[in-house]
Amino acid sequence: MKSLSSNQNSDIQSPEKELSIFEIFFITIRPFALPASVIPVIFGTLLVVTIGKMPLKPLNFILALVGMMLLHSGANVLSDINDYKTGLDKTPTPASGGIVRGLITTRQAFFISLVLFLLGTICGIILVILSDIFLLPCNIALIIDLSMKKLV
Repeated sequence: MKSLSSNQNSDIQSPEKELSIFEIFFITIRPFALPASVIPVIFGTLLVVTIGKMPLKPLNFILALVGMMLLHSGANVLSDINDYKTGLDKTPTPASGGIVRGLITTRQAFFISLVLFLLGTICGIILVILSDIFLLPCNIALIIDLSMKKLV
């Protein structure tokens, strides 16, 4: 496990601290950005319950919330890989992920992002099954359509 100085850029250097796997993962996914994806899920749920007069389905809400957080975290890790490879992220800042800090390699980061995307997708599939299984083919068709447009 690599260690990281808790105060790299200050005049007073603190002793090196050994980081746990959890701390490295936490730094890598950059959770400070998660409100950008959590707030729309909460707001959308509130709209459906209050204005749409639909009953709150706690399991669906939790699946949507956790799924969105997993997908957003996976995107954060992929963004770090791109920023590091293009030279945009060269020196650690408070907002830097694990790659530029030397805590993980780009290969490890890519694996982490794939796992996060897979888990987020599983949450989405379960949510679709619980809501309406007939939405699944529509979602698959939409993903294929969007993918083809990106390739053109």
